[in-house]
Amino acid sequence: MKTRNRERMTSSIVVRALRKRDRVMRKVMARAEHYLGILVANIVNILDPECVVIGGGLAERLQEDFVGPIRKTAYHYFLQQRGFERVSILPGQLGDQAGALGAAVLARQRLRHTS
Repeated sequence: MKTRNRERMTSSIVVRALRKRDRVMRKVMARAEHYLGILVANIVNILDPECVVIGGGLAERLQEDFVGPIRKTAYHYFLQQRGFERVSILPGQLGDQAGALGAAVLARQRLRHTS
């Protein structure tokens, strides 16, 4: 961060540190992936969705390298262990357009229900 005069840690900085096998960053990422996996499991246990999409810069850049460990932890903590793989846990694909597209879908759904 110092060499690029950055005050904020961005996904590109994290990815660069991981590629250089930075020990601290790897430990931080493993911990984050573990707790995100528990979060996803709790969401699935409560809401029972068919799919969970992990978005954001890290998920977009690292794809399966980031989402794989989250998925593994989530599957471990599912209350319903039979058929656990029916829940897809995937990295997001919409990038910066995700919010706008989600808003458009919600608007469309509401318009259908009011007409």
